[in-house]
Amino acid sequence: MLPITQRDYLESWQLLLDASIVDEKSATREQATIAFAKFCDAYYKTEPADRLASLIDNYIKEMRDTQIEHKAQGIVSALGALPLFMVELRLEEIVSVIDVKTVVPEMFAVGYNHSELRRDCIRALVNIVQTVGFEHAAKSNEILCGPVFNCYLRALEEYALDNRGDIGSWVREASIHALYAFLTKCPSTLLTPQHVQNAMIAIAKQSVERIDKIRAVAGKTFTSLIYHEPQIPYLDNRQELQNIFPRDTTEVLWLFPHHTFPMFIQLLGIPVYVEHVSAGLILSVGAPTESLHTCASKILNDYLKTHQTFIETFGTVVLKILKEKTVKDTLFITSTFQFLAELLNSSANAKVLLVTEDSSTAFAEPIFNLVNGLTTQTKKHIDSIPVYCTLMLAPKICKRVLSKLVVYLGMVCVNIRRETALKMYETLLVYGDQTAIPEENLDEVLVCLSEEKWDGELDEARQIRNKLCTLMGIKPPVTKVKK
Repeated sequence: MLPITQRDYLESWQLLLDASIVDEKSATREQATIAFAKFCDAYYKTEPADRLASLIDNYIKEMRDTQIEHKAQGIVSALGALPLFMVELRLEEIVSVIDVKTVVPEMFAVGYNHSELRRDCIRALVNIVQTVGFEHAAKSNEILCGPVFNCYLRALEEYALDNRGDIGSWVREASIHALYAFLTKCPSTLLTPQHVQNAMIAIAKQSVERIDKIRAVAGKTFTSLIYHEPQIPYLDNRQELQNIFPRDTTEVLWLFPHHTFPMFIQLLGIPVYVEHVSAGLILSVGAPTESLHTCASKILNDYLKTHQTFIETFGTVVLKILKEKTVKDTLFITSTFQFLAELLNSSANAKVLLVTEDSSTAFAEPIFNLVNGLTTQTKKHIDSIPVYCTLMLAPKICKRVLSKLVVYLGMVCVNIRRETALKMYETLLVYGDQTAIPEENLDEVLVCLSEEKWDGELDEARQIRNKLCTLMGIKPPVTKVKK
């Protein structure tokens, strides 16, 4: 135990470190964290355990209570930098408070996106795992292989957005590195098949998503795990994966989708990867970046064209993902319209997913209902038009789809009317004889859509629309009268 005078010095240094650890400037926090780790190692080894536990408890309490991001970032980095003789005193409590801070709030308050904090939480956990190791105690192994690993996996589902874009990608990148460290360092006696499978499919999903840097990091990590020496145990389909991905990746340009997607699309042939890779493809095919969505869409449709027996399964998986994710996941909501339009614009896909009676019930009708709900929720009417036009090919719901589209033809917004008429014309020109529109009226319907003035006065547009409804054999919409 230290003499009183020396402890006074230490306490004053500790106060200085405490203030620096939570400084607003990230550079100050980083240097303070490095100094704190060395300080603890040099001066606290002989201190009583209860005094050290009290110091850690104060950090944990501040971490739990603070809503200030930079303050929480500093504290979690300090907790991650603790030496073994300190972290073992409160391992469970430290992991618990970090775990809570990595959960994305249900509703973001203004300025509460805090993805940088969650990224630093993952980094702190990686440091703790490295400090504690897997040979320390059975209790600590339970924590590292349970809550810590689950925290890594959950971090790969973060898609927080703000005016800087997909800030959740910082958290996902940290998690990919964390999972790699876990799988390569965890002894085979502690690693389970579920650990390996969950990590591999989650990393594969990131390898086909929309952010170039994340795809590159995930793709390199995935391939490294396949060929890691010593081998990662319980890696199912190892030989199939090695047949797809080359050992020597010096020629692979990981940032470019036309280099990586042809490899990762083949994971759709391995059942355990289908759902996660499909989820990633929804985001990339539905991405706003034209080069990415064009490349992803072509590679997906080319794959489905050569694996037509898989199309129905793919449709079922896509429907399941969209039902789950479009409830509140902003990225999936914004990707859905473009993804569905690209998927169903392929005649091979439409033939399987829309045209038959069974597919209309199993895929087309639920998708129609889902798109209706999303359109009401997001007001993205123009984005929904191409999807509705492809759904006209589903016999069971064709008239309902037409009824939805003619509502657009009578909307106040001129752009919506004009775009709807154009897309309907383009679709019916090619597939008109496969819809519920009477064949004898089809030519007149096409003339009406292409030659009438849809961007004129609203009353005139609605009169033309009502005439079109008669030709198509559906009831014209009834305009609600405002009371």
